[in-house]
Amino acid sequence: MIKRAVVLTALSFFLILIGSTAWAEGRQHSLGVDLVRPIDEDQYGGMVGVSYQVSLESHSAFVGTLARRSGYTVFEGLYKVYIDSYFDGPFAAGGLVTGRYDGESELGLIGALGYELSIDQNIVLSGSVECTWGSMDHPSTSHRNPIFRPSLSLIFAF
Repeated sequence: MIKRAVVLTALSFFLILIGSTAWAEGRQHSLGVDLVRPIDEDQYGGMVGVSYQVSLESHSAFVGTLARRSGYTVFEGLYKVYIDSYFDGPFAAGGLVTGRYDGESELGLIGALGYELSIDQNIVLSGSVECTWGSMDHPSTSHRNPIFRPSLSLIFAF
C-alpha cells in the first residue's frame, strides 16, 4: 500500500508539472490554505491542509493538496473544471486521494462541487463540498461509507 501511495503522489506531481508547461499561454499558479480542516474535529481531529494549483487554460486546472496531522497524512490530486472562468464562478473537480490513516495506506476517489470568488487580483475565496469514497473508514461511523466534507480555502494567486 505504501508503494501505491508513493506512485500516485509522484504521478500527481508529474501531471501538475506537465500541465504547467503543456500549453504556450501563460500559467497562473496559486497556493491555498484550507480554513475548515484545522478546526473541524470530524476531519480526523483537525488537519492542516495546503494546496498548490496550476492553470491549464482559462477553464481548467490541476490541484495538489497535502493535509497533515500527527498520525494522518492525506494527498489529493484533482483535475478542476470551471463553468464560467478561472477563479470566478462555479467549478467541478475529480481525482484521487491517498493517505495514511491509523497506520494503514488508503486509496480513494474524490469529487467536489464548489464556487470561487476573486476578492482581489491575487486573492481568491474558494468553497466546496467534497465527497471521498474508497478504502478509508469514515471518521464518524468507522465503516467504508462515502465521506462528505466542507472546504473553505483562502488562495493566493501569482
